[in-house]
Amino acid sequence: MNMFINNILPFTNSTEDIAAAKRAQAFFTGWFLNPLYYGDYPLVMKENTGSKLPVFSRNQSEQLINSMDFLGINYYTILYVKDHPHDAPSNERDFMADMSAKSIFLCTRLWSPASA
Repeated sequence: MNMFINNILPFTNSTEDIAAAKRAQAFFTGWFLNPLYYGDYPLVMKENTGSKLPVFSRNQSEQLINSMDFLGINYYTILYVKDHPHDAPSNERDFMADMSAKSIFLCTRLWSPASA
């Protein structure tokens, strides 16, 4: 298995943004990796999504744990995250609203053909 993973950092040092970064890590990465290592989704995902997130049976959980032979990570970017309580979880399926965080991509140009 191969995954593209961002380094998720809080946009500010506020308690809210730090918590939002932890939620974003659970939603962006834990959504895929936690079932494969622990047999279930991250707790914060289950709390925020409620019944919208499918539930693994005991048999499915047992089959998932340590079911992959190899994990490759593509890690290229930093994703800053800011708390966004206005996106509180609702009854509709909405990944970003359930996460209650706003993603902020900051791009810096490190190289250009003209400088080569």
